[in-house]
Amino acid sequence: MEISLHKKLENVIQVEWKAQELQKQFEKSGPLIKPLIRMFPKDIHLEKGSVPPSNYLIIQGSFDPPTLPHLDLLLKAIDLCLSKNPSEPIKVVILLSLSHVDKKLNVLDRSLLGYRVEMLEVLFNSSKLPYPITIGLSNVARYIDLIKAVQHFFNDIKKISFIMGMDVFKKVLDPIYYIKPLEDVFPKIFEADYFIAGREGVFSEDDFYFFVQDKLPDYLLEKVHFLSLPNQFKLINASQIRDYLSKKQVNEEVNVHPDVLEYLKKHNMYQTTPEWQATKIAIQTVIQLTLEAEKNQIAAIKILNHFLPIIKSDEILQQKLIKEYQLEEKKEIIERWNQLSKLIS
Repeated sequence: MEISLHKKLENVIQVEWKAQELQKQFEKSGPLIKPLIRMFPKDIHLEKGSVPPSNYLIIQGSFDPPTLPHLDLLLKAIDLCLSKNPSEPIKVVILLSLSHVDKKLNVLDRSLLGYRVEMLEVLFNSSKLPYPITIGLSNVARYIDLIKAVQHFFNDIKKISFIMGMDVFKKVLDPIYYIKPLEDVFPKIFEADYFIAGREGVFSEDDFYFFVQDKLPDYLLEKVHFLSLPNQFKLINASQIRDYLSKKQVNEEVNVHPDVLEYLKKHNMYQTTPEWQATKIAIQTVIQLTLEAEKNQIAAIKILNHFLPIIKSDEILQQKLIKEYQLEEKKEIIERWNQLSKLIS
């Protein structure tokens, strides 16, 4: 059967397939990171001994959507690294997180991973950074575990530096997330450096140094660095940005690169119609069921070729899929998947 799935969903489904494959590997192997489909530039290969040891600048988050503050913080971290060591090789790793310390991801209020990868590609293609950029997938919630995962995956590490907001850094230093006393895990936590974002009037540089001097021994203060965001970047969270965009309210508070914004418009991102919500549920769940049945990606695409047009034209089915998903059930999709699997075989 010819694969006729609409072109704009093809790559999204490929990335979602890859993500769910990796999730199954994660369940067996513990905290790991894996690269997604692409690397930038295309000719960079992370093979042992192929390049000198590098400083890995890493941002982990949902990137739904990736924003101008993400890019600004990365550029500031690079500048600070080069000011201390101009000849040090730098590599950038952008990690889409599948696991949060205290959050559960839900496709009803999040984009499919495929869209997020494509938005990141648009952003970094537009930025033209002269450094290798790897878009990766992570199932690691705690940064103490992420250090180990990064060390396991990359072979040419000289230094690891994380870029994050103050809210995340406070969790890094929150004893509730560790079995041992915080002082006992400091050596592991600070195998990496930390670049912390703030802005005057919200969380200033003075606030930052007051916080770290209170929380950290003096010998660790050189491991933390403050990055100041320009005042034009309103520190609204990603859910607020998605809400603005879903209502087509684009203003100065939506700090999204023009090329990413164009992508969002092209794909009607963050719409909240039942049809779109049911489509996301179908893509995610059909891929999950196909992997569980140990069938290949082509089978999933064929099933979705049949299923998505049915969803588009059936409002009752849309509501049923959404309700079952909210109840963490998937009876209707399993029944449809079984029927369509027999049809395409």
